[in-house]
Amino acid sequence: MINHKELKERINKFISIYGDGYDRSMTEEEKEYLEMSLSSYILLYYKDAYYDFGAGETIFSQIFSAIDALPEDKNPYFQMANRIEEEYGLDKDIVEVGGGRFPALAHEIQKRQAKLHKGSITVYDPALAVLNLEGIQLIKKPFSNATPLLKTDLVVGQKPCQATESIIRVANENSIPFYIELCSCDHTPRNQIYPMIPFENKWQWYVKKLTKDTLPSYFEVEKRTIKDALSGEELAVVKTKRRDR
Repeated sequence: MINHKELKERINKFISIYGDGYDRSMTEEEKEYLEMSLSSYILLYYKDAYYDFGAGETIFSQIFSAIDALPEDKNPYFQMANRIEEEYGLDKDIVEVGGGRFPALAHEIQKRQAKLHKGSITVYDPALAVLNLEGIQLIKKPFSNATPLLKTDLVVGQKPCQATESIIRVANENSIPFYIELCSCDHTPRNQIYPMIPFENKWQWYVKKLTKDTLPSYFEVEKRTIKDALSGEELAVVKTKRRDR
């Protein structure tokens, strides 16, 4: 944790650089609800958000990570980068889907790749507010079933919501491993009815089934749970790897 004076200085510097991008990224719903610009909202409420990590991820979480204000044990992007590095290594060409307004996970990965002098990171998200970050290719477009994955070794997603299914289908079709930390929402297609599956497990069950149904024969899938660094809640992880030969 940093003191309030330092936090204020870092937040003001961040907004001076990226505030216009955040304002341009506002949805119509946000404009109607907030009744102010997003940069003004951030400057007004960042202090309250900083001292309430228990609320989980918010628009502030990525910003706090970007300005190095989150302790490592409370930083979900630092922790996910750790898990990806342990599972797959970061000396690879990686695609992140759903990076958010500021791609904090990709930013963490790029810092480590820079030390390795290996690997690359590309981010897809139509909501990107930041369009220029050193060492990161930022693509302000949705990731879909038609997105080409050229020279990609790994696809990752941190709570990518509706894009989860596209990640699975495209990665499996191209025989590329993926690592996804699932959101707690339910994006199960309406035509998929599982009366024997508890509501809270339905989305996880669908994701794992879709993965198995589309998985290359020489791949394996694993599901596990982790603890969210901010909220402490359990999150489901679905990941694939090539089988050991």
